[in-house]
Formats: sequence, structure tokens, C-alpha cells
Amino acid sequence: MPTPATHGIMTTVAGISLRKKTYLIGVLLRPATLSAMALVIGIALNFLLIGTLQYRGLALTTSISTTLSFVFLLIALQRKIGALGLRRELIMFGKITLASTAMGAYIWFCVHNSPILTGNYQQCFLWTVLITGGSILFYAALLFILRVETIYPVLGWLEKLIKLGFHHDSAE
Repeated sequence: MPTPATHGIMTTVAGISLRKKTYLIGVLLRPATLSAMALVIGIALNFLLIGTLQYRGLALTTSISTTLSFVFLLIALQRKIGALGLRRELIMFGKITLASTAMGAYIWFCVHNSPILTGNYQQCFLWTVLITGGSILFYAALLFILRVETIYPVLGWLEKLIKLGFHHDSAE
């Protein structure tokens, strides 16, 4: 089962950004109250899921509570300033969530179908490097295929880095 950690990270970062915006427009108590509500829901979910899902339940509840905090803050901000026009951002968020979930499934498949847990130290290290590198390439390819705009500056940076490396090699 793919890990929800990447989803939790995205909603945490988005929530921090949204929290700053709500403070800027003068809604001071609302973000703290809404974040506290999401925290209480997260703690309750921890108690409910830790028994059945063990430590994996913690990651899942963290993801759920940060998502709830983000949604609560988004609703509060929309009520304060009106329509936000977030269609484009929500589509991009959905694409990133899809790519993150697919990458999590890829990692799960690789770990459970490789001798990463049964080999010696060198074999485990090699498999870890291969799976990590493969998952990064897989994720980047998915972002490119799904046309997530945030991947294009990274690809431009990589292109410059590769050209610089080839230019440096040919000069010698």
C-alpha cells in the first residue's frame, strides 16, 4: 500500500502558506481554531487507527489531519474574501497527488519484489540506491506526462547542468 506521507507533506506546506495568507487579511483567531480542530481530529484518529494499522496509522492520520486543516483554512479564507478561483491549482494538486500515489505504489512494488530486505549490507545499500533513483525518475516522468507545470523549471535546470557537463568534458 502506498504511503500517504507525500500527500501529508504537500498539505502541510499548502496549509502553512494558507495560514500566512489568513493572518495577512486580518483573520487572526480563525486559523488557530481551525488548526486546533484538525489536530484534535488527528489525535482521535491516531487512537482509532494505531491498533489496526500500527505505525502506518500515524502517517495516515497525519495526512488526514493536515488535509482537514488545509480544507478548513481554505473554506475560512473563501468566506472572508469570496471566490478564490482555485480551479487550476486544484487540478495541479490532483495531478501531483496522482503522481505521488503512483510513486508510492512503485516503491512498494520494488521493495516487496526485490531482495532488499534479505541481502547483506552492500546488497541492501545498492537496492536502496536503485529503488530511490528509479522512484525519482518515475515521479519526474509522471509529472512530465501529466503536464504539471512545476516540473519544467527543474527540467530546464537539468538540461543546463547536462550541457555544462558535456561542454566541460569536450574542453579537455
